[in-house]
Amino acid sequence: MAIRADSLKVRLFVAVAVWAVTVIVAAAILLTGLYRQTVERRFERELDLHLYNLIAVTDFNPSGGLRGQPALSDPRFGTFLSGWYWVIERKSEDGNSRTFESQSLAGEDLPVPPATQTPYDADFRRVMRLSDPQDHALLAVQRQVLIDNTLTTFLVTGSLEDVAGDVAEFERVLYLFLALFGAGLLFGTIGVVWLGLRPLGAISRALGDIRDGRADRLEGEFPSEIRPLAQEVNALIGANRDVVERARTQVGNLAHALKTPLSVLSNEASGIPGEAGRSVGTQTAAMRQQIDYYLNRARVAGATHVIGASHPIDETLEALTRTLVRINRDKAMTIDRTGETGVLFRGEAQDFEEIAGNLLENAFKWAGGRIRV
Repeated sequence: MAIRADSLKVRLFVAVAVWAVTVIVAAAILLTGLYRQTVERRFERELDLHLYNLIAVTDFNPSGGLRGQPALSDPRFGTFLSGWYWVIERKSEDGNSRTFESQSLAGEDLPVPPATQTPYDADFRRVMRLSDPQDHALLAVQRQVLIDNTLTTFLVTGSLEDVAGDVAEFERVLYLFLALFGAGLLFGTIGVVWLGLRPLGAISRALGDIRDGRADRLEGEFPSEIRPLAQEVNALIGANRDVVERARTQVGNLAHALKTPLSVLSNEASGIPGEAGRSVGTQTAAMRQQIDYYLNRARVAGATHVIGASHPIDETLEALTRTLVRINRDKAMTIDRTGETGVLFRGEAQDFEEIAGNLLENAFKWAGGRIRV
């Protein structure tokens, strides 16, 4: 079955499909963004915990150096260029500073933007995005603490690749789920559209039955939204029958009204001698012939324009054939019937009988021995 671009089903399906795809794409973008924000906030809190732990386990000797190496529980701070680093900067009263860093940094420099570019908050804390010597994206948390009247800055970083991995896994699962959900939604939409438009298909078939004469009105149970349409169609069919019937009545009345004056004119013309009488008689006969012809045409046309009018032809043809065979016993005629059975004439019975009767009478009159109907 061909799919038409102007089909109501296609329009509804395309509209719902576009809306569903738009909503699903927007939901995917929104959920991914929210999940990324949640993971990054959780990652920042994790760095805060490492920072507080670093501050708690750090101890300085009287000369300003570290007493041993701060032992953090996460082994990534000891892995070479892992992206997980800590840096401690201690400024003395004479303005000099000493820097201590984790083993994972391996003596490399970690570029930290100045406070003028990324300022501290009211708690002397700031959060930044950095890059290490391997160009790994890092999230850094830095805090300033006063220890033994000396300003000490603690910095802890973590690799954002861990966050990106979590987000990528979430996106993979989310997109798979949304794809399955979208496919189910589209298939469900097809079913809903088909189910919702079934009554229109029923009305279309019922109208076809009326057009072909198999029914004379819309019958059946229709939804409340379509029921007024069915009622209006039935009212229109009834009004059409009434109009055609009134027109046929007027045609019949006109025929009777004209026949009497024509008969009078014909009788009067027979009493007029000479060419004038013959001319009036000829024109009167022509008028009667034309009136009969156009009245018959109007009657047949009116019958064929009655919505739902139909007549099965098989029984009529058989009855006419039997009648004409009896009338023409002296002719040895062979009657062949071809074509489909059960065909309906779109009109009334008497009109088909008149048409078929005239054709068969001419056939019996002029045929040599075989008639094919």
